[in-house]
Amino acid sequence: MTSLDAQELLHLGLYATQKDDPQQAMDCLKRCLELEPSNSKATYLLGSLYAQIGMYDRAKELLQQAVSLNPAEHTAVFQLGLLHLTSGDVAQADSAWRDLDNLPEKHSFNLFRTGLLALVRDDFSACSKLLEEGIAANTFNEALNSDMLKVKESADAAMTRSGPLLDSVTSAAASGEGHHLLGSYRQQNRH
Repeated sequence: MTSLDAQELLHLGLYATQKDDPQQAMDCLKRCLELEPSNSKATYLLGSLYAQIGMYDRAKELLQQAVSLNPAEHTAVFQLGLLHLTSGDVAQADSAWRDLDNLPEKHSFNLFRTGLLALVRDDFSACSKLLEEGIAANTFNEALNSDMLKVKESADAAMTRSGPLLDSVTSAAASGEGHHLLGSYRQQNRH
């Protein structure tokens, strides 16, 4: 792979990710970052892969680095906040998601974050409404819509019973089940 440039390695890493070959993707992305350490896209994708394989501390580190390199890497911003949220650190999620403030209020990422924060407050009605709006606004990532639909359906079901839904979300995250959300954003960010 020594004859490949950073952009070629980035695209090969993305391709390997889409083909569900995390080892090949990691190899390509790490090599890309050796050639171009400030590549926020490769940093973000590598962080996503670490989340996918359960290395959450390293994932958080790389996602934060991607956001530091490029605050406009909105998918990385959203995913970093989501990783904090599914780890049970609501304050850190909220802090990370502040980097989305420069997006329009009705952007899907803002609707999703507001909906997920409503979920934490057990405001299932607001959560459901906001996630539904976010799904309608999200025309760039179908996997994200599928995941948010699952959360919305859980919020809808929770409206008929009592008890905090976040407990089930964080329990799923602890078992590795919830972090499928993070692996879903491996496609190139278009925003």
